[in-house]
Amino acid sequence: MQAEGSSPGLSSYGSPSTAPRPSISDPSTSPSTCTTYSESAEQLIVLKLDGVVRDMITAVNERNFSSARPPWSTNMSPTARVVPGNLLSAEEMDRQGYLDWLNKITAARPHFRQIITDLMIEVKHGRSAEVIAQKETHGSPPGLIKPSIVSMEFRLVEERWLCTSIRSVHGIGSMING
Repeated sequence: MQAEGSSPGLSSYGSPSTAPRPSISDPSTSPSTCTTYSESAEQLIVLKLDGVVRDMITAVNERNFSSARPPWSTNMSPTARVVPGNLLSAEEMDRQGYLDWLNKITAARPHFRQIITDLMIEVKHGRSAEVIAQKETHGSPPGLIKPSIVSMEFRLVEERWLCTSIRSVHGIGSMING
């Protein structure tokens, strides 16, 4: 699965409403259709990480901030380095600090919701990957939509894909307006 005009190892998806998620049983993504083993293994990794990132966004939207529950317990390292939002006052935190921060933000803004608008995944040698997500934050404050870009790093650790780093930057309009 390679997006038009992208480099090998890069995959891009639109939002769930505009682009269907590829299916492993889809002939165009099946390992038996003119792809090498490494390409099909990479496709499976891309599908897995696509699901993990979407599960993380769903967890935020459903207010699941327990580090003992998936996707946090299964796909985010306890020692992950997270730098959210505003780079001017960026403070690095670990998984628990990040979940506490999200809980505080969403408690203060009950209409807070995030939506992925685009997702690009680059698999590196089958052992690590970088995910770049464009997303929108709605309801912070109510009626405002803030665009942002998130860079996530994943590593394969004991046969599990763990997020080890998250860095996000608000879109230009968000910085000007607050």
